[in-house]
Amino acid sequence: MKKIILATAGAVALVSSFTAFAGPDFHVIEKARAAKHTEVQHQAACDAATMKNDALP
Repeated sequence: MKKIILATAGAVALVSSFTAFAGPDFHVIEKARAAKHTEVQHQAACDAATMKNDALP
């Protein structure tokens, strides 16, 4: 009985840690980088437009 419980616990631990063996999801990482790049560009454009409007009399 003890062997069955230990084997089941080991199997559960192995299956639950499978994502650690899978490695990083590069698609998600690249998508987040692209979104951040777009956000930074948009913020820079807004800042530039604000500076132009402040310079006008």
